[in-house]
Parts: sequence; structure tokens; C-alpha cells
Amino acid sequence: VLLVREPDDDETIEVQVCPLWFAKPQRIGVKKGDRVKIRGAWAEIGGKEVLMAAKIKRSEHAEFKVRLTSNGKPFWTMSAEELAGETEND
Repeated sequence: VLLVREPDDDETIEVQVCPLWFAKPQRIGVKKGDRVKIRGAWAEIGGKEVLMAAKIKRSEHAEFKVRLTSNGKPFWTMSAEELAGETEND
């Protein structure tokens, strides 16, 4: 889970990224104070609105993808072959 705040807003947004067993926070590479762009979809979990991340972009050359943007399929549910096809260009 990432907690993200818009620069000019006091509202904090909860961003669901992926299970810890799939990627530890160090692999995602986001640190407190980083500016990020997040692509994903809104969902309700436990009565709270959260953003389900598909891609987290830290800079022009640094991004972390966890879901297909076409249908939201999580990378951690893919076969090794499917995942290799999605990550070979990273």
C-alpha cells in the first residue's frame, strides 16, 4: 500500500499496489517525498475508496507495472510465460 497526497491537497489516497510476496517496497522504488504518476482504477475495499495501481511512474525511465491496463489482470496471477511477455521491454 502506498499513501499518496496531491501536492496542493491535504487528502491522502490509498493506493493498492501488489502483494508483498510479489514485490517488496524496495523493488517498487518509491520513497517518501517522491513525485509519482499512477495509472489504475478506483475500487471499494472494506468500505474505503482506494486506487488499484496498474503502473507507477517515478520518472521518464523508471516505472513499475503490476497490472495489465487493458483489463486489470494482476501480474502475480500470470504464468511465467505471460509475465515474461509483459516485462521483457522493461
